[in-house]
Amino acid sequence: MTASGVQSAFVDTNIWVQTFPRYLCINLHKVGACHIWYSDLVMDEFLRNVQKLGKSGISEAEAHKRAAEIRKELPHSEMLVRSQATRIANVVLPDECDRHVLYAASAARADVLVTEDLGDFPPDLLKSRSNRFLKLPDHFRVVRLDEFLCDIFEHNTDGFMDALALTLAPMEQGTISEHLTTLRTGHNCPTVSRQLLRSITDIEEAVQQHR
Repeated sequence: MTASGVQSAFVDTNIWVQTFPRYLCINLHKVGACHIWYSDLVMDEFLRNVQKLGKSGISEAEAHKRAAEIRKELPHSEMLVRSQATRIANVVLPDECDRHVLYAASAARADVLVTEDLGDFPPDLLKSRSNRFLKLPDHFRVVRLDEFLCDIFEHNTDGFMDALALTLAPMEQGTISEHLTTLRTGHNCPTVSRQLLRSITDIEEAVQQHR
C-alpha cells in the first residue's frame, strides 16, 4: 500500500458475480483510488458461475459481455498464471480450487485479496513454509468486500465518492438510498453502507452531475 492509501487488490470470483460490487471495483480502478487485478482463471470461474444464474435471466451472451467489460477496463495477471500450473498445484490451501487465486494475488504483488470466503485462505497457511515460494508482501491481507471498501473510503474519500457516483449514475431504477442499503443487505457490506448513508445528500448531488 502506498502512503496515499492506494492499494493493489486482487479480486476473487465471488465479488465479480455481483453487479454493484463489480462496477464499483471497475470504477475505483478507473479513478485511481486503487489498482484492481484479476486473472483469466478467475474469469473462467466468473463465466461458469454467472451462467449458472441463467434461470434468473442471465444468458450466456450476457455473461460473456460482463466478462468482456472487466477485461477491457482492468489489468490482469493471466500471463503470470497460466504458464505456472506446477507452482499453482504446489500452493497449500484447504480447497485446491482456490490455489490459482492465491497464486495470482502473489503474481500481481497485491496488497489484499478481496473475497467473501475468508475461511478458504487461513492466515497460518499464507505465511507457512509450504507457501514460502509465494511473493506475498508482509502486510498482505485477505479481506471481505466491506473491509476493503471501508479502507478505500477512509484513505481516499474523494476518489471513492467519484467511483461511487460513476457506479450509481447509470442505475435508473430505485433510489440512491435503496442502492446503498443493498450494499448492506445484498452484498454483506454493513459498515461502508452505514458510512455512505450518512453522506446521502452529497452522494445524490454527485450522481446527478454524472447523469
